[in-house]
Amino acid sequence: MSDTVLRDFSDRPRIGFKGADTSRWLSQQGLRFGDASNRAYPQPDGSLLVRLSPGEFLLLEAGDTGAVVRLQAAWSWEAEAGLCFPVPRRDSHAWFHLEGARVPEVFATLCGVDLRLHRFADHSVAQTSVARLNAIVIRDGDGFHLLADSASAEYLQACLSDALAA
Repeated sequence: MSDTVLRDFSDRPRIGFKGADTSRWLSQQGLRFGDASNRAYPQPDGSLLVRLSPGEFLLLEAGDTGAVVRLQAAWSWEAEAGLCFPVPRRDSHAWFHLEGARVPEVFATLCGVDLRLHRFADHSVAQTSVARLNAIVIRDGDGFHLLADSASAEYLQACLSDALAA
């Protein structure tokens, strides 16, 4: 029996923002992050702010903190957001979470990036291919968040389940 668990977090809140002024606007909203891209930055409420590039971010809400709703309410065309635009990641990306000792081994069968814990540091982000789908992989402690095209969610879940069963 495997101690590795696959969960579908697709019903959880998430949102993206992109544009040249996004880092300034998110900072004004109280989010904390560094300059490095392809990094995840834990927030005080337990959410995870992922910096995908200098001007593109993804917020994964932990539980029901209201962080996504708060950001949606704060952004508007009239606000001082400048060149910062919402990206509805909940509509476009399925969200899975894998946790357990075999996760790096499972990913090794589906992905070309070495996600072993001693190679892929905590809060690292890989924008890569998983099961031939464009994907975002985020290490969060001993677990991994995986986001990919929502239209292919059933296919991806089946691939992950098959790899877990092997």
